[in-house]
Amino acid sequence: MKKKTILCIVLYINISLLLFSENLNLIDNDKLDVFFDIKIPEQLVKNHIAGAVVAVVKNDKIVFLKGYGYIDKEKKIKTDPNKHLFRVASITKLFTWTAVMQLVEKEKLDLHKNINAYLDFKIPDTFNEPITIFNLLTHTSGLQDKYYDIRPNNIGEISSLGSWLKTHVPQRGFPPGEQIAYSNYGAALAGYIVELISGIPYERYIKENILIPLQMDRTTVLQTIPDHLKNDVANGYFFKNGVYQKAEFELMEDIPAGSMSTTASDLTKFMIAHLNYGKFKDIQILKEITAKTMQKIHFKHDNMLNGMGLGFIGNNHNGQKIIGHTGNIEAFHSIMAILPEHNMGIFISYNTDSAAELTYGSFFKKIINYLFPQEEDVYYEKTKTASSAIKQFLGSYRVNRVSSSSVEKIGELFFSMKVSESNGLLILESILGKQYFIQISKNTFQELNHQETVVFKSINKKLHLFVSSAPTMAFKKHDWYESHTFQLILINICLMLFILIFIISIVKSIKEKQRLAWIISGAIVLLNLSFIIGMLIVSVDLYTMILTGNVFFLKILLVLPLLSVLLLPVSIYCFIQHQKKNDWKLYNKIIYIVSLVNEVVFIWLLFYWNLLGFQF
Repeated sequence: MKKKTILCIVLYINISLLLFSENLNLIDNDKLDVFFDIKIPEQLVKNHIAGAVVAVVKNDKIVFLKGYGYIDKEKKIKTDPNKHLFRVASITKLFTWTAVMQLVEKEKLDLHKNINAYLDFKIPDTFNEPITIFNLLTHTSGLQDKYYDIRPNNIGEISSLGSWLKTHVPQRGFPPGEQIAYSNYGAALAGYIVELISGIPYERYIKENILIPLQMDRTTVLQTIPDHLKNDVANGYFFKNGVYQKAEFELMEDIPAGSMSTTASDLTKFMIAHLNYGKFKDIQILKEITAKTMQKIHFKHDNMLNGMGLGFIGNNHNGQKIIGHTGNIEAFHSIMAILPEHNMGIFISYNTDSAAELTYGSFFKKIINYLFPQEEDVYYEKTKTASSAIKQFLGSYRVNRVSSSSVEKIGELFFSMKVSESNGLLILESILGKQYFIQISKNTFQELNHQETVVFKSINKKLHLFVSSAPTMAFKKHDWYESHTFQLILINICLMLFILIFIISIVKSIKEKQRLAWIISGAIVLLNLSFIIGMLIVSVDLYTMILTGNVFFLKILLVLPLLSVLLLPVSIYCFIQHQKKNDWKLYNKIIYIVSLVNEVVFIWLLFYWNLLGFQF
């Protein structure tokens, strides 16, 4: 009887292992074909995307590799995942971080040493704590992320990496190690340190120490694409007004942060190397302990949230540990994710601007739901929370990665969060839509479908919001005067008063003998109205102007409010003179005081948004 029991147990284990093995094979083959062959063509049609590539690796093998749509719609050239190079943008950073860790292994770099010890210029000592290599890898340097002059107009305008970094040092927003704030400049800085310490250009280092060992012969970080590859680079597209428009090859100054062009099949080799903790076939590009250290989460804002490894962005869905990176430039959008516990990696890249929303998590979650479904859906009980318990969290929040010391601060308008409450549920509004949460602890809220977690924490006595799906940034609560609602009301009041005062100033300048005060008042209003109208006109191309550094017209516009500021003391002097003479009626005095106050309020608005002067 005992022998039969043991035999049954052994038989059960063997059958279970067999079934498990068959399930993995199903995932590797049939399941992937069915899923991607339905979903990707759907996306190409629904989202108006020219082409896409998908690659999946598992257990050191490519288990799925396919191209969809076109890399050249005009010539009807179909996408080939083995041949055609896609721009993978910020996925380049993982190669930069790998290069940094190679030098750490060789003891040429120290993760916890002040980066100024390695640079040939100095990052300002704004805070007592120095910025370290570790801070760069985990995006906790506190460096503000700036986009000004980051996109040259042509290949001849590209500066050397070092010279560009030296002339575009951003301000430090907060002490290193305090919070995560994604920084392209920080990644470029790390690439320059690789260049300085290794003694060879960054592009050459990446080629000789990562690309060649991994046999990635159809990959380059050069923006002058090598002759044997240049005819195989996928076109990028913009979909506008129902038409596909071919995009120019997007150039960048911060090369280590996003210049790579690669094929899907080449990138599988990089994924396999990291899944094997630094080893590809018989080549070891990193020691096992180093690769494991990179994949370990080293910084998170809260234990309920995802965090940062050394370069790898951590995530978790359906209980699956996921690390990787997204890559987004204007016409290319990509995601690379590896699941270490399943020895599996997934790479997807699209070549059209309209694919942007697909790489920010929702589609990847669908992939994980399909491959690794939860045994049963998890829902928290929908119990209402007292409004008083949520009240302290209500308001608007600004993202910490946007430069708050330059004209780029206007980006807050597009990357902010609004928190409201309805029927005991916390509502989170962003550019991605509305999400509904219930309170599960004092400062923590869980989305009703269990997909998202939000945590509120105080940093330096200021309330911050953290979202589990966005571990590379934090959101700081606006003070009442910083809320977009208040700012919008204020600018509309200023605008209406400017129009009214301008009309009155013209009438008074014509009718009254003592007209200088009204001429000055009208001039101030005219300058401000011209500035507002000009900003509305350039707002369509403002992002591109800042990116390329082509801000000549913007600088002309910024002169206008400066002139109005210079005229303000003259206007005040004129008012004082009329007060001394007592030759104005009460309504004239009231109108003029309103005009002066309105000008002061407008100057404050300009100051708040860094539009007073040339703050780039």
